[in-house]
Amino acid sequence: MSKVQVGNPLKGVKTSGHIHAFSPSALKDLLHLYGFRIIKILGTGMYPFKGFLSKTLCKLFRNLAVYLLVEAEKASETPGEIYL
Repeated sequence: MSKVQVGNPLKGVKTSGHIHAFSPSALKDLLHLYGFRIIKILGTGMYPFKGFLSKTLCKLFRNLAVYLLVEAEKASETPGEIYL
């Protein structure tokens, strides 16, 4: 288990093995921890839907998207500094 837990509202839940599924909240926490500023987070891919419906649902329910794309830039040389 990692030393830093990010984005998980169920703090204290033990996991084992190679489990790295990130929610938008977890990605924000992790990137902020390492001094990045989030510019944009987009979700793409909403199974079993395709095309326009998939794109629309991803905009409305980013947390349910299959893939998350993050645009970020280095904001600080001080790890752990939080930017809101």
